[in-house]
Amino acid sequence: MGRHSGIKTVEARLRASLEYGRWAKRNLTGRCLRCDKATGLQVHHVVDLYHLMLGLWKLYGDWELVLSHAMALHDDDRVEAVTLCEECHGKLHPLRGSISNVPFRTGTWTVFPRVLNLRFAPGNKNREPDTVGLVTLQVLMGLGWHILNGDSESRIMQANRRRFAELLGKKPGTSFNSSLKKALSCLADRGILLAYIIIDNEMEVHFSPEYVERLGENPWFFSTRDMHTSSMTTLCLRLLLSFHASKKKVSYGIEKLAARLGLSTTKRSFVIKAVERACKETPWATMEARGGVLDFRMTRRGAVPIRSLRKALGEVLEGN
Repeated sequence: MGRHSGIKTVEARLRASLEYGRWAKRNLTGRCLRCDKATGLQVHHVVDLYHLMLGLWKLYGDWELVLSHAMALHDDDRVEAVTLCEECHGKLHPLRGSISNVPFRTGTWTVFPRVLNLRFAPGNKNREPDTVGLVTLQVLMGLGWHILNGDSESRIMQANRRRFAELLGKKPGTSFNSSLKKALSCLADRGILLAYIIIDNEMEVHFSPEYVERLGENPWFFSTRDMHTSSMTTLCLRLLLSFHASKKKVSYGIEKLAARLGLSTTKRSFVIKAVERACKETPWATMEARGGVLDFRMTRRGAVPIRSLRKALGEVLEGN
């Protein structure tokens, strides 16, 4: 990876981090420093972020250390910033252009908090009471799609049940309706929803303030194409590997991976077969077993451009 592309990749990861989001929130004031406008406000680095990254790269020569140091600097408020409106900010970055002009489609992404505090289970039989199954996780992702696309107001979202089923890659009907009610009830039990109601083909859900706050602080964007599967193991593997979207290769020990995927056993042969099946359903990832370690190679990038998606989500949540 070249120096320029490396800086841009690390910058995107930094902007998507919880530390950066909190820094931006702390340093955003109510007026533009240059024109005194009170709308369309953004945080501007006094020392350009690119040059900060370049200095750290010259110091370390290691991208992970550059990211770690940059996150620490922002977390400790050792990076100076001012508040500018979008127009004034754009004048200081004429070659970059306005963030809002970067082409992207929110319709191909869903969003949910990166830290879900949920335990996943591979099937519905003999499942522990505090775990969630495939449809519940997919429903949560479907709700996130509606949030990202501005279909909620005052933490209340309305949707057509049949179209919601199609979004999840399910067939609308009695079976899905039953699964949907159980999933919404499960999400309410875990404090994600305050209430929900289904009348005929229309559904309405009320998000808890705590969930919306977590979503705004630490969002994770996930491809809607990857929601479509009938296997919890496959969905969890796609989700886990998406956290490493900036890398081409990642490795997991078998026991650790089994726990992350909610598998019922850490037996090597069982885990390998389960993961092999999941990889066959995931065209952008391949797996190779190496003793007690599984190596994964990814051929597709994650949520890009992350800044545009975060901006879209921020605008939606501000309206809530």
